[in-house]
Amino acid sequence: MNISYGNPDLSTVIRNTVTAGYRKSSQKWNIGINLSGFFTTNNIERITFMDGDGISHSTYQNIGKNQSFRLNANFSFRQGQKWSINFNGGTAYSHVAYSESGLSNSGVSFQGSCNGNLMPWKGSTIFAGIFLFGGDVSLQTKYPYMYMTNMGMNQRFLKDRFSLSLSISEPFRKNMVYSYDFSDPTFKSHSRMVQFVRSGNINASWHFGKFNANVKKARKSSSDDKMEGGNSANSGTIR
Repeated sequence: MNISYGNPDLSTVIRNTVTAGYRKSSQKWNIGINLSGFFTTNNIERITFMDGDGISHSTYQNIGKNQSFRLNANFSFRQGQKWSINFNGGTAYSHVAYSESGLSNSGVSFQGSCNGNLMPWKGSTIFAGIFLFGGDVSLQTKYPYMYMTNMGMNQRFLKDRFSLSLSISEPFRKNMVYSYDFSDPTFKSHSRMVQFVRSGNINASWHFGKFNANVKKARKSSSDDKMEGGNSANSGTIR
């Protein structure tokens, strides 16, 4: 009742892009902002349709006229070795349409992360982060917004030879629900997925031996040495 297949006749997508950016930094922090516009007339889109027997067919075609505007920003700050924070994210507005079928869709999508590290005492690191994403649109659906979180700590012992780390993903929820609708004028379908996402991790490591990299520097030679070196090279002597 649900058939999916590819399309070997797809052609290369041609996309025009305009971008403007700004960046500034110091010894403790840096910030960057980019604004971009994307314009495509033959975008590859996944299309689903029903035949006369009620069977669903899904494939890909060069049918999308896509216009997107995206704003990206990133910021980081570090206070010595004590603590640091990093943010990276972007939001976009997209409009996609297929004039022959009358299908069109538009929406705002978002993707970003925020991470922080703290060193409360010597040899330790406490970290936490959150990741947000979703809102992407296609001709027949819009995907939901989602988020994921993680936190943990790492401790080094015995002159940093032994380290122990503990971390947990999704400490505030056990399940993640992912649902969306897929439709056009002839049909509508609803998908819902429930995933168990909470997990924990324990890691221990021991570093053996030493690693010393000794690089022998070349002797600085004078002009006379270089001239003598040329003569000695002819005689097979290595200086």
